[in-house]
Amino acid sequence: MKSRQMAVPVASFPAVSIPVPGSVPVEVTLIAQLAPGSGSHVFDAVARRQAEHAEYVAELDEPSAKLGNVDLDVGDRSSLYTFTVDGGHPFHRHAGHRVVVGIAGASGSTLAFSTATDVDELRANPTAFVDNFEVVRLPPDALFTLRFDGSVWHRFSPDFVRLPGQSHELINVLSARQGPHPAFTAISTHTDETGGDLAPELAQAVCRGEANIAMLTELLPDEVVDYLAAHPIRSPKTTALSLEPYGQLQSEACYAFRSTAGRMWRALPKWEPKHWVLTTVRADRSGAHLPVTYSPDPAPHSMLRTVVAEFDHQDEFAVEFEAGTAGLTSADVLALALEGFLENPPDVVSTMMRVRNALVAPLRLRTSPLGCPVSSLLSRSDTLFAGRFPVHDSVVADDGMSAEVLLGADDKHVSFRSVVRVEALPSASNTFRLILGNRVECLNVFGKAYMWAIDASHRNIVAPGLIRHAAQYVIAATSAADRAKTRGHPNSQR
Repeated sequence: MKSRQMAVPVASFPAVSIPVPGSVPVEVTLIAQLAPGSGSHVFDAVARRQAEHAEYVAELDEPSAKLGNVDLDVGDRSSLYTFTVDGGHPFHRHAGHRVVVGIAGASGSTLAFSTATDVDELRANPTAFVDNFEVVRLPPDALFTLRFDGSVWHRFSPDFVRLPGQSHELINVLSARQGPHPAFTAISTHTDETGGDLAPELAQAVCRGEANIAMLTELLPDEVVDYLAAHPIRSPKTTALSLEPYGQLQSEACYAFRSTAGRMWRALPKWEPKHWVLTTVRADRSGAHLPVTYSPDPAPHSMLRTVVAEFDHQDEFAVEFEAGTAGLTSADVLALALEGFLENPPDVVSTMMRVRNALVAPLRLRTSPLGCPVSSLLSRSDTLFAGRFPVHDSVVADDGMSAEVLLGADDKHVSFRSVVRVEALPSASNTFRLILGNRVECLNVFGKAYMWAIDASHRNIVAPGLIRHAAQYVIAATSAADRAKTRGHPNSQR
């Protein structure tokens, strides 16, 4: 009997829904097509990175890596995987519901399904598998979504037929067919890793966060495998999704071009730069956008009021923030803030200091890569805070609620002293106030002119930038320490 073809134009995303008795349908949606040949290129890149992942598993011709684990302590039963399908894999099904986002290789992909879900019926009557068999074909380099229940048997492979809607014969649905391009690479969300008919031992492994895709896979019964080996499926019901005009010559040419482009991509040397992760601490906690308050006078309890009597300029800047680790004392936070002044100076301040140093070098004035309020942290001193930071003096409250250090240096034109103080705020848990106070004595006319020239940049750029970046460093360091503490938790494998 000759196959019939019917093309239906759609205005939105081409899609197909395959009914599944007693369950949700299989839903495949074509979203877009990427640049010619890029599907195979993406596959190769993902496969290389996936193989280096700590949770990598290569079984059942479906290599995968677990990116996100269940966390039953907070009620999250979902998990997230990457997986790749090259030449194809055996028919199988999974426990639980799946939502997949994938990118097809440069020859397209074939998604084969059988909705005959009753295993006992299949063993007794393997023809039920064929009677409920359906194929969905995806074009080359396709970005697509797939949603289906774990009871559905399925197999994914590259598509070697170029024209959309063309009937074709699956020579052997049981074995992989290696070609020039892979089937696809994808991200799979298991919406409920504990779902499905799990054996007790497997259910316990899932709860411990030790399951993987291979463990959650059930292969086709031997009776059906033997039947299909003897009776290949010919001209199954097929739905082809396409973004190209149906049945036109340009469609065939496009498929050929994409396949050739994919071969060229795969022939290129497999070199990649080293991967890295850039972390920017959340703005509402990092100090990046928290307001820095300004006061023309140091606080009444500031060490500046007792050790610096003569001055021509004074100010104080403060910022409040939440640390990432509980149980820190003010002295702990102060040590991290001083480290932040050294390790995390604002780029604009560093640039300004380079310009300033070049201008004053002929005058043989003191130079430093750090902003002047904290530049003495690079000097030598017999008095050290936290065993490493040179200071003039330090005071730590007995109750641990405050700690401060006195910094500063003397030059030909000015003598300055700065206080860095940390206060724990009793009204908010794990929240601190970081304070930078300054007093400067001008030693001559040039010193007065110098302070007049730098006053605006000091108040608007240098001092606020230094204290803000120090707070950001404290939060980043304490947040990293807090994350490290959770790594031993069985459900903390992220």
